[in-house]
Amino acid sequence: MKLRLPHEVESERHAAQERLDSLNDPIQRNKMGQYATPFPLARDIFEFVRDRYLTAIDGIRFLDPAVGAGAFFSALLHSVPKSRVEKAVGIEIDPQIAAIARDLWGVWGLDVIEADFTQLPFPDDPRYNLHLVNPPYVRHHHFDRTKKRYLQTRAKTAVGLNLSGLAGLYCYFLFLAHRWLVPNGFGVWLIPSEFMDVKYGDVVKRYLIEQVSLEHIHRFDAEDVQFGNALVSSTILIFQKREPEQEHEVTFSLGGTLGNPRTDKRILQRQLGDITNWTSIPSKSLSNVFRSVQRLNTTKTIGDLFEIRRGVATGANEFFILDREFAIHKAMPKQFLRPILPSPRYLDDEKILAANDGSLHVQPSLVLLDCNLEEADLVDYPILQAYLDWGKSQGFADRYITRHRQPWFKQENRLPAPILCSYMSRSKSGRSGLRFFRNYSEAIATNVYLMLYPTQVIQDACKHNENLLDELFDLLKQAKEEYLLYEGRTYGGGLHKIEPKELARVPLLDHPLLEQIGASPKQLVLFERNSS
Repeated sequence: MKLRLPHEVESERHAAQERLDSLNDPIQRNKMGQYATPFPLARDIFEFVRDRYLTAIDGIRFLDPAVGAGAFFSALLHSVPKSRVEKAVGIEIDPQIAAIARDLWGVWGLDVIEADFTQLPFPDDPRYNLHLVNPPYVRHHHFDRTKKRYLQTRAKTAVGLNLSGLAGLYCYFLFLAHRWLVPNGFGVWLIPSEFMDVKYGDVVKRYLIEQVSLEHIHRFDAEDVQFGNALVSSTILIFQKREPEQEHEVTFSLGGTLGNPRTDKRILQRQLGDITNWTSIPSKSLSNVFRSVQRLNTTKTIGDLFEIRRGVATGANEFFILDREFAIHKAMPKQFLRPILPSPRYLDDEKILAANDGSLHVQPSLVLLDCNLEEADLVDYPILQAYLDWGKSQGFADRYITRHRQPWFKQENRLPAPILCSYMSRSKSGRSGLRFFRNYSEAIATNVYLMLYPTQVIQDACKHNENLLDELFDLLKQAKEEYLLYEGRTYGGGLHKIEPKELARVPLLDHPLLEQIGASPKQLVLFERNSS
């Protein structure tokens, strides 16, 4: 039987991958983290690595611990003579996909092992000098407690570092693979960009700074999503397993392709520990990056003036948030209805006003069912009880958030916040797209907003200056985009998010108003609703 050429097998692999993608349930695919590497991208990555890092390696010993249908192995065969591939192993957990990879590439020397890479024992004598990996992108909430503890223990055994329970599966793959790579071997990883600026990524960055010689990090533009069904911005990570030299420089590139980026910069590896947010490189000059870090430690920040809380998480917005007219028509008890803001996309005006009856001058006009009664007391409110009973019959009481509340319909404790910020936005203009709102109403907000409550210092100052909150609101709107982007995070498709602690670190412009207030980070007092 004539051996088919790599490009012929690749055509068959591509067709098989398309069939698999069309058959997979998107929810199950997300749970398994199965997002296949496009062949053109796999080939671009390998050819870049071949030309810059593998010139002195005669015998390539290849390992892909999440091989899938073999896109990276296909790229390898398309780019170097088969005689140069001394050994090739792919590990795949899915039996169906493992069988496809074996049938396609077995005759070309790929040994496909059907197994869970995280369960395999570490080799006593690692043989592989090249890892090419697109690890499964599985978020932490898909792990049960036992599996998470197991993964954390194995990761610590592998590299001596403790991964956060919020880390995704790709972080564990990265650490475990360290034990499968020979000294001076190269790791090439296609992973989500989020590790560069989320808190759980600090340990990943520590590994890259301290335990390997980091060579290149290429981040695709946020709008350039590499995987059609995964809303995630991607990064190519290249490192060598050896102790970094004191003056070793790392290349950071952004946009375009790995070989032809839109922009790039070099930075000493030892300086990376001083930079919190790696996505700020190379989008601005390194001097500005370090100046940003310094300003974040010396300038008054939003967190010096406001306690920042996420909006309420109802657990079932479609049940608890009602159209105001609908709630009135159904004769819901008014004392259990609170005005609540719609999504920021419905707000054309930065100022939120209310009518005399408490309804908002925005559409849709919504209310939150906010009942602090015990279930036994509902008998006095038959209409409310009937609605809650219906909700229970529909499963709303059994959702993750509601089943952890007593009673299940009781909402989080919140006062209206005088200033709000959108928690996320989508922008393709290089701006964060985050918006601030001045709330003159009694409306609270869901967790798509951040709620800014004035500290006790600001509350006291407001007694002497009734316009102070308006003046501070104007100052917040002047927060520089570079700091909002620096502290926040960017996902695929241009999605920007910022968490309460991140917004709190954003520095404010120097202004005489701040000197008059004299706010200090030590004077924070939570502006919270009385529990009674």
